[in-house]
Amino acid sequence: PEGLQVKPVTGGDVREDTCNKNGWKDVKVSPIGDMGAIVNTGALMARWTNDEWKATAHRVIIKNAEMANRSRYSIACFVNPDPNTMVQVHDKFARRGSTET
Repeated sequence: PEGLQVKPVTGGDVREDTCNKNGWKDVKVSPIGDMGAIVNTGALMARWTNDEWKATAHRVIIKNAEMANRSRYSIACFVNPDPNTMVQVHDKFARRGSTET
C-alpha cells in the first residue's frame, strides 16, 4: 500500500477492524486527473453529525522517490470550542425518538 490511509477511531483510540491485517484502508485516488480533495474529520465533527461523519486516524506512506517529489498540498484547520460551550449532536443529525444530545 502507498499514499493516504485512514483507520476508524472510537473514543479517541484507533480501532482495529477487518479491512486488512493492520486495519488501515487505502484512500482511492479520484479518476479525474490529478485533482481532488479529501476532508479528514475529527471527533468534534463526529459528535456534531452523530457519527455520520466518522473521525479517522490517518497516515501517508510514500515508497518511491518519484512520488515523494511530486507536489501535494495539505491544509490543517483545528477548531476547539470555548471550554464552556456545550457540544452536542446538531438537530439535523439527531435520531428520531433518541434522547441523546
